[in-house]
Amino acid sequence: MSSGPSTPLRWVRVQGQKQAQSGSHRFPVASPSSGSPKAAFPSRTSAFGFESVIDFTDTQSTPSLPDTPQCTSRAILSSQILPNPPLGGSSGSGHTNPTSTPQVAYRPYTDHPSTSRKRARDDVENQPPMPLHPYVPTTPGAAYGTYPDWRHPPSPVPHTFLSAWHPGTPDPFRSVTITAPTDNLSTDSERPTKRKYRRETQKLSLLLDFIYDELGWSIGDVLYALFDFGDDVHREPRHASGVACFLQGRTIHTAAEIIDLWMRHPDGRVSDDSIEHGKMFSARQEDLQNAKSVRVALTCFATQRVMKKLIKEAEDVVRPESGLHASRKKISGRLPDTPKLVWNDIGAATLSRANTIIKTYQPLLRTLLMAVAVRDFDPCNEDKTLRQRRPPELVVTNVISDLDFSRSNRANYIALARGLLHFALSAPFDIFQYQSRTGAMPAYSTVISTLEGLAKQEAERVVEHGKDTTTVKGLITDNIQHFLLQRDLCIGRVNAMKVGMAATYVELHGCPVGALDFADREQRLKENTRASLSVSRLFNLIDQEHLATVGVLFLLRTLAVNIPELAKYQDEVSLRYRTRGRKLRVEPRASNVHPLGSSGKNETVTTELKDALVDFLEQAGQEHGQWNGQLMPICGDGLTFEKIVQVKHYLRFHPDPFESLSFLVPVLAPWHTVWTDIGRIFQTHWGTTLSHDPSTLAFSAGKIHRRTPANLSKPDFKEALELLETVHDARILDCFRIYYKTDDIFDHFKALASDNKIPSFEDLETHAKAVYRAFCTHHSGERALDPVQDAASTSNEHPNTTRWKAVVPLGAAWTRAQHTTSTISDSAASATKQKAKAAKSKMSKRRNPRGRLNELEEPFTGDRVLANAINFIGDAITAREFLYAVSEGDVGRVYEAMKMMLFTFAGTRHSRYTQYLLEFISSLEFESSPALRETILKSLLVNLSGEPGRFSPADLIQEYFNRLLQAIAERKGAEYSTHFICHVVSRNLHHLARLRDDFYDGVGLAERSGRHAKPHKDAELRILLKEYKIEQLHYRRPGRTFASEDENHKFSDFRQGLANLRHGKLSKWVNESLFMRGTSKHNGIPGLTNDMPDEESDDSSGNDDDGKGWSGGMEGVGEATESAIPKLAYMRLVDGDLLVERLDVEADAQRILDSLEAGELDEILEDDTD
Repeated sequence: MSSGPSTPLRWVRVQGQKQAQSGSHRFPVASPSSGSPKAAFPSRTSAFGFESVIDFTDTQSTPSLPDTPQCTSRAILSSQILPNPPLGGSSGSGHTNPTSTPQVAYRPYTDHPSTSRKRARDDVENQPPMPLHPYVPTTPGAAYGTYPDWRHPPSPVPHTFLSAWHPGTPDPFRSVTITAPTDNLSTDSERPTKRKYRRETQKLSLLLDFIYDELGWSIGDVLYALFDFGDDVHREPRHASGVACFLQGRTIHTAAEIIDLWMRHPDGRVSDDSIEHGKMFSARQEDLQNAKSVRVALTCFATQRVMKKLIKEAEDVVRPESGLHASRKKISGRLPDTPKLVWNDIGAATLSRANTIIKTYQPLLRTLLMAVAVRDFDPCNEDKTLRQRRPPELVVTNVISDLDFSRSNRANYIALARGLLHFALSAPFDIFQYQSRTGAMPAYSTVISTLEGLAKQEAERVVEHGKDTTTVKGLITDNIQHFLLQRDLCIGRVNAMKVGMAATYVELHGCPVGALDFADREQRLKENTRASLSVSRLFNLIDQEHLATVGVLFLLRTLAVNIPELAKYQDEVSLRYRTRGRKLRVEPRASNVHPLGSSGKNETVTTELKDALVDFLEQAGQEHGQWNGQLMPICGDGLTFEKIVQVKHYLRFHPDPFESLSFLVPVLAPWHTVWTDIGRIFQTHWGTTLSHDPSTLAFSAGKIHRRTPANLSKPDFKEALELLETVHDARILDCFRIYYKTDDIFDHFKALASDNKIPSFEDLETHAKAVYRAFCTHHSGERALDPVQDAASTSNEHPNTTRWKAVVPLGAAWTRAQHTTSTISDSAASATKQKAKAAKSKMSKRRNPRGRLNELEEPFTGDRVLANAINFIGDAITAREFLYAVSEGDVGRVYEAMKMMLFTFAGTRHSRYTQYLLEFISSLEFESSPALRETILKSLLVNLSGEPGRFSPADLIQEYFNRLLQAIAERKGAEYSTHFICHVVSRNLHHLARLRDDFYDGVGLAERSGRHAKPHKDAELRILLKEYKIEQLHYRRPGRTFASEDENHKFSDFRQGLANLRHGKLSKWVNESLFMRGTSKHNGIPGLTNDMPDEESDDSSGNDDDGKGWSGGMEGVGEATESAIPKLAYMRLVDGDLLVERLDVEADAQRILDSLEAGELDEILEDDTD
């Protein structure tokens, strides 16, 4: 029995993949020093026909592994270094020697790491000690010893493997144990020794020795051969599975860790001043191919891969189907389903929509730019990047959109929207040039061409909607004019008034289609119900109970708005308005309005008005021979309303409904009506500038330093309304002060609040009813004209009068001489002359409502001042209730107020609006079906925003559009019928006006409205309350009057109007209207009746021209004063309070005008050649 080597050997188990015959092979492997690191070396052997693994893993020092194959510590043996001679065998003496035949024991191989580690642990427990740096002899049977140069030991594995294999051995795809010959080894009956695992450094040393010395490869060669693939590359199954395991991340150390080590490894560092360092992150392909340093290679590779991805994203996003194409017309080669740009695409959602598109098509670029725009950017949680100033998502969206527009001028969605916004804001032409050059927006000519294309789309949409018989629609029209002042006068260039007409098409929602039944309307007209119209019938149309309800609610609202301790009841008051005071409420929904092309016709000329109406109807899809058979409501101010009625009368002989325009239903505009009513209130209650009468508006205006309006019949709407509201609220609060018998209404409720005795809402409502009956009705005003002193106990006084006197206290005795020291603001001499001239009118023959002359047979013992104050409160309640109802969208309440205005207008010199309201109310009540009446009333209001409390009168919206168009035409010196005004500007006015607010809303600036807050009026209220208390305005003071003797018994405008209608005004209008319709019952001259003549028909000082007369004096001088041009104001309801905001038409028009100055028409219509 031969003796083994004196140096112990390490026993190595070789694992395969497939099972084979039973048997065992053992071979000795040189063991490095116990202090050397771990090592593992691969070796491929094709001589065995399989990939074997020599496992050097030290399970005692290695942590538990996941359930994956042990791929990181395997060594593949190369077939080129395996010698051919096999090992010899020996007899079974229990020991083996180098010449003995090995015994091979096979067992199934498992990839489960727990099984492998358990077996390895069992082997380690019985492993014999090993010397330092042993080596294996190169020939079988040679003695084992220590390698002379331990720093460069030869790899013993190929020779040992050679001695362990010979032809005829079992299938090597089994896990085998190769046993090397030694004298000290025991037989099968003895317990075999186990191998010892090496550290990583030891394994790595053996692996490198094998690669360098035996294979003659470098690490690069090994990695290239390991990861090379292709059709001409043959990979063994073990090779393929190992590479796949690594590349798919199913190993302990993944590819990401390896790349990170490469990038951070100090051996791959390049100096900053070297040429190689300048190639880092290079996008050039040759720099990547010639890169030497791993850092240069990795950065170049990453840069070029990212660049390719960004290019692919950019190509995807500029395609038509992505949504960034904003074309105004169809382009050849474009996808047929790609939509054109419409106005709905431009607005608040523009940036949000573009951001969604960029997220979908360019996620990588967006993420990179977000990381640049935001410090500490977290891609997993973008909510952390939200900030108030310069929101990064908006910044990045704009930057990417500019890049996309630079790549393709068709991906111009954001760029074109930005150009339209600059046009709407009247940006200078230089801005367009600069921004177009830098790629931020298209050329100016493209913007103008886009506007023209959008106008054509609007026209097509209106025609399509107008021809649809399943929709309900209406028109709003008004005249428009401006004075053209020529710079260079010559033949053909003279100063002249340019007139025209404009209209807006409105889609009416929530209205039944059957309401526009033309046949039903004609049948009702043939019944000629208005022939039997009477004053009592008109008076019975007023819902007196509703007026009392909203009147009480108005008093409660005044308390809740002006008394801080009662502010908690504002919501309760609004709820009562929406329930108890509700009549016909329009649902808050955005109205679709479409401004039509303007016309150069003059509405005062009947033939031109007819041509303009036909033009507007054609734009609305109604042409001769193509009329859809439906009625068409058309809304206009007083003069327009009257002229349309006249045109219908003149054309009634045409048999065709379209030629006779019989399908048009004239609608009286609400805003011009209430504006005229405010003028009536000022005319009636203003008084003279130097008057000492505390019931006049002039007295109150002087106390709070307000100027007298230049034209009392047509005052500035906003300023007049603010003054009216301030004086009205002060007088209502003074009435409550008297009711609560306190000296200061504010201190009264403050004391109640401190004692926790604030009355409940029900108690306040009871108090408001008492105040309303005593100070707000026409009956109470009439009682103030009767003897107001306390009656004797034996007198036969009416119970209502007694109750009224119980609420209204008796004041101090009054004499005219006591009231000569009041301070009145003497502001305008012109207003004084105007009122002095009005005072010269003949009033002595006017009859009072009772039918007797105002001949005073006894001294006047009533209170003319108190009666005027009560009448003012009642008139102001009607006007302000009208405005509140408009803002809330309750057209039923608006209609009730218009019924009241019919009688108040009839009691003054506003005879035109008396006729307008008679025509309008008669048409609704007696010649329209209930459904048509509801549809017409709903056409009075427009809600552009769709929000509650944001309704506007339809004619106010049209007036705003007219002012914009007027300013543009005046600046350009163009007629209203020119192509540019009619087809480019006019149809886009609505969208250009809303564009700024929409974009502000889209970028989060909607909370900053840019408007002035409503000023507080506490100081004015306290001043007026103090004056009213001193003057005892709302007390009964017998004989108090500042009027002439013939006016002491004059009743309110409402009572006077009722009397005027009874004494001839109504019958006169009925006969005239029947004559114009051709259904007159007598053959006399129209307007002459047997009724008593109407003395109130003098229109010499009553202007019902709807603000059109302001330009009458411009022919001579070419300019008008600022006060002569009526201002526009917008009303909206906020927390139960009516806010009146001036519409800055001049500023809006100026923004549009500045953009129009950029170039001539022939220049702006050029196509974009960018």
